[in-house]
Amino acid sequence: MTLAFLTSILSFMIITGEFLICFSFHHYWLFKIPFSVTILLGYMTLTTYYGLFKLRVASFYKLDMSGHTDSCSLLYSARLLTGLASPLCFNFLKIMGTNDSRPTYFHAAMKPLDAMPILGHGIQTVIPAFLLFLCLANYFEVWGRSMLAAGLEDFAFSDVFDESRVDPGRKLLKIYRGNGV
Repeated sequence: MTLAFLTSILSFMIITGEFLICFSFHHYWLFKIPFSVTILLGYMTLTTYYGLFKLRVASFYKLDMSGHTDSCSLLYSARLLTGLASPLCFNFLKIMGTNDSRPTYFHAAMKPLDAMPILGHGIQTVIPAFLLFLCLANYFEVWGRSMLAAGLEDFAFSDVFDESRVDPGRKLLKIYRGNGV
């Protein structure tokens, strides 16, 4: 119960911080609380990489819990981990309010991004605000309701697991691998 409350508070802080980036209002007060920055960055990293470790790409790339993961899957996962590290740090620094008045070495290296026409300063401040809308859409099940309203029940999410919907995918995978049906 305590862990659920703590993760809810941390998630709320991150979503609020993402939304407030577009208003240039930052969480300076977090720097005054010892270890709060480390806890928040650790939580962001944990939630980001948790989904990555659960990712399985058509049974080809997956991390095996028994320690018998093949080298291709390890390289694929390492590529994804390193590819997400820079954007995660950049986003965290945006939430914390580091900018030209509070420069970091990371911002000095990423400063050329501001000069790009599409990926410049404007989109870096607007896109994080969409996280709030995505969370609200997920909470109110907008996708599932819109798929049901359009008559596309197969694309709507369901709480009930149906084995009959999984078998056709397994047959296609066998055909793709050349084993036949």
